[in-house]
Amino acid sequence: APAAPVGAEFDDPANRDNDVRGYVDVRCEKKYGSGTDVEARGYYDGYGYVGSGEYGPPGFTPMAAFVKARANWAGGEATVTRQFGAQRITGGAEYERSLAIRQWAYVDGQPDIFWSNEKPSRGAVFADAELNVIPHVIVHAGARLDKSSAFANAFSPRAALIYLPDERMAVKYIVGQAFRDPNAYEEYYADGVTVAMAPRSLVPEQILSHEVVFERSLSRGLSVTADGFYNQLKELIDQVPDGNTTLSYFVNDDRVHARGLEVEADAERASGAAVRASYTATMATDDVQEAPLANAPHSQAKFNGSMPAGRWGTGSVELLYVGALTDMRGTRVPGYFLPNLTWGTKPVLGGWQFSSSVYDATNRRWFSPGGANDPEDQIQMDGRGWRFQLSYRETARGGGREP
Repeated sequence: APAAPVGAEFDDPANRDNDVRGYVDVRCEKKYGSGTDVEARGYYDGYGYVGSGEYGPPGFTPMAAFVKARANWAGGEATVTRQFGAQRITGGAEYERSLAIRQWAYVDGQPDIFWSNEKPSRGAVFADAELNVIPHVIVHAGARLDKSSAFANAFSPRAALIYLPDERMAVKYIVGQAFRDPNAYEEYYADGVTVAMAPRSLVPEQILSHEVVFERSLSRGLSVTADGFYNQLKELIDQVPDGNTTLSYFVNDDRVHARGLEVEADAERASGAAVRASYTATMATDDVQEAPLANAPHSQAKFNGSMPAGRWGTGSVELLYVGALTDMRGTRVPGYFLPNLTWGTKPVLGGWQFSSSVYDATNRRWFSPGGANDPEDQIQMDGRGWRFQLSYRETARGGGREP
């Protein structure tokens, strides 16, 4: 990477960040009778990261420094849905175990600067009810209880009131509470060179969200949606400088509120061609600093279009626009426009599917705000990139129903 964070030699080819991820995900769905659906899922996930750089004053032999991370985790979940006439009840549980989360930093030829190996776990139970007891009104009520080996238990309720005056219109009010646990880097990493140990233990971030949604079908295959939202976030985790040193540390020290409006239009033809366009206007404010939030765009627009491409495939295009941003110093970072293209096959040879995507298809130069340890206000991001995916989905024999 051309950037030179935390004193690295600028534009040195030794300054690199490489990460890799691989996973296996198995899912099974089965129907019992006419009113019970059971879904089970198991997965194994792995991630690896290597960051390297050369450091040292001019005229001296630079030192090669490395930061590495490896993580492996596995888990599963099960969900049961039962229909009772017009009412539907869903319940389930999930569990995840980190087999290892290793993080270490060192200078080539010297002892480790930092090393940690953590093995946290978490589990949850959840339930949701869809109640149709009043004509034209649907009530959703649900909750989730999470238990973590590293943090206190978390209770997350959610409810929705849906009014359906006719078959073509819906008005919804949705309220919910959720959380985010600190990630492994925020919670465990403290090398004493760039990141210091936090003065107090981190706690999960919290969000309380309110939404009012209006949906209207204008004609066959054409619909519009308007979504107004107001979110309150607290205990946000931020990386802040240590006033007595050149280090920084993570702390829960931010409160934010965000309000906005999203408008979306969808159109679909019987041939399979479909388009979707949306625009979102948002205002996010840092309640502590009493200023607009850094790295939060005021405007975003997106267009998605797809259509059958011959007998065996589908082609699609995504156009993404993100308005101007500001970095942590208040410097303006220009907005950007990116086109992404994808082509994929329909299921062939019993369930195999292949897809190919190109991101930033025109190879445009675009920038993202720099972070706390970056000397630049903005960092140029990757240009054109490719992704290839091969997947298989088994189809149940006999009834023709996918499991």
